[in-house]
Amino acid sequence: MKKILASILAAGKCERFGLPKFLLVYENKFLLEKTIQIARDVFDDTVVITGYYHSHIKRAIKGSKLLYNADFQKGMSSSIKKAVLYAQENSFDGVCIIPSDMPFLHEDILQKLRNKFMRENLDAVAFTKNGTPFSPAIFSKELFPALMELEGDR
Repeated sequence: MKKILASILAAGKCERFGLPKFLLVYENKFLLEKTIQIARDVFDDTVVITGYYHSHIKRAIKGSKLLYNADFQKGMSSSIKKAVLYAQENSFDGVCIIPSDMPFLHEDILQKLRNKFMRENLDAVAFTKNGTPFSPAIFSKELFPALMELEGDR
C-alpha cells in the first residue's frame, strides 16, 4: 500500500481576495480546518504549508502539522517544494497538493483521486475540466524531482 501525504497550501498573501480566505468560517469551521479534516480522513498524513499568515494560522488551527515556508513570496512552487521535501524525508510514495481555499471540497473527491492513483499505479492524478488538470492532484515520488524544478505560481 502506497503512503500518500496530503499537503494543504496556505502560504500566500491572498492579495486578490484581500484577506486570508482560508480563515473564513464555512459550515461552522474555518475553511482551512474543514480542508484539514477531509484530508486527514483520506490520506496517511497531513501537513499545512504556511507563509504570510503563519501566525494567524498557528493561533486559529490547533493540532495540525504546520510547515513554515519562508520563501512564500516566490509563489506556489515554493510551497510545493516544501511539501515534496517533507514527503521525501518521511518516505512517502506520493503527495497530494490541495489548495486551502476550496469550500466545496468533499472527502469523496479526494477518495476518488486516491483510489485512481492506487489502482492504476499512475505518476499523477488530477481532475480535468475541458482537458485542463486542476487541484487537488496527487504526484508520485517518481515526479518529486520534476516538482522540485517548479518556479513561481505555475
